[in-house]
Amino acid sequence: MSEQVRNLYTIEKRPMMNQIFNSMKLLLFVFLVVTLISCDDKATESNLGNVEVKVIDNDMASTPVPNVGITLLPLNKIAITDSNGVCNFAVRPGNYLVSSKVCCAGPGLIEYQVRVNVDENRTSIITLMACLSCQ
Repeated sequence: MSEQVRNLYTIEKRPMMNQIFNSMKLLLFVFLVVTLISCDDKATESNLGNVEVKVIDNDMASTPVPNVGITLLPLNKIAITDSNGVCNFAVRPGNYLVSSKVCCAGPGLIEYQVRVNVDENRTSIITLMACLSCQ
């Protein structure tokens, strides 16, 4: 093949290769955009559920117990009950374990491990008994 024929062949082939290359770039871009959109696993407020944990005294008035540490497993999220004896966790729907160690005058320390199922846009309420006399 002469040099002129080879150059002509290369010149004619180059636009087609550029077109293929540009098509591949476009296809890759579209693929990446679709993948990023579909893989966005950030929870939105509309698909979360809530776990509300109440800690109350075992007295007749069910007095709220503040400053009790509550852990939500397996997320290892920790919250402290407020002055109303309540703490909340906003989480994705699923199964969790509410874990806490609370003081009570008779038995001393009570370890709670309470399973809770969380549904979308719902609040699951867990009540734990404690003793204010230990505070």
